[in-house]
Amino acid sequence: DRRQPLIIVIDAVDEAAEPTELASKLLEPLATSAGGTGIRLLVAARPHLRDRLRASFEVLDLDDPTYLDPADLVEYVRRCLLLEGDPDVRTPYRDQPVLAARVAEAAAAWAQTSFLIAWLISQSLIAADTVVDMQQPGWQERFPAEVGEVGPAMRRYLDQFKANRAKIRDLLVALAFAEGDGLANEELWAALATRLGTDRYAPQNVRWLLQD
Repeated sequence: DRRQPLIIVIDAVDEAAEPTELASKLLEPLATSAGGTGIRLLVAARPHLRDRLRASFEVLDLDDPTYLDPADLVEYVRRCLLLEGDPDVRTPYRDQPVLAARVAEAAAAWAQTSFLIAWLISQSLIAADTVVDMQQPGWQERFPAEVGEVGPAMRRYLDQFKANRAKIRDLLVALAFAEGDGLANEELWAALATRLGTDRYAPQNVRWLLQD
């Protein structure tokens, strides 16, 4: 009886417990019957699921350069460096918007099309004690070019937590090994952090990590 279509947005289908079954048994039939139900689906999934959905979906490949505006990536890094929405968080670029914009252009060029790489670069920059020295030759060549190169950036990111560094690292290590659906159970998370880490942890430590 609806006069307007019901639009349902489903993100990260590939991260479901059974993505192939979800695509073939639920999303595909819903899309096929859209003419009679009035339901419209907007589905985000990685390329390996594309063929499972192609028959009933119009595919928009977001890796296509058509959908990337380089200016968006520059603006994203600039905002990450200035942290205007988080005035209590330290960043050496806080009162230097012109410098932040210039650094953002270089970081975005280095990241190419990856917002993840752009974020990792920005995190390494704000974790540093000072802004980059743009007079130093090759300063931008120290940016990580892929996720596998972010070890130094992650270490600098953790260094800013000083006395809490080891605690945060231990809790994040447990989460990294969990993969998949993550850790919804605080007691299990704390127990894993204890076994994998350097100290004993309790559920309140997990809540501290998530809240503070």
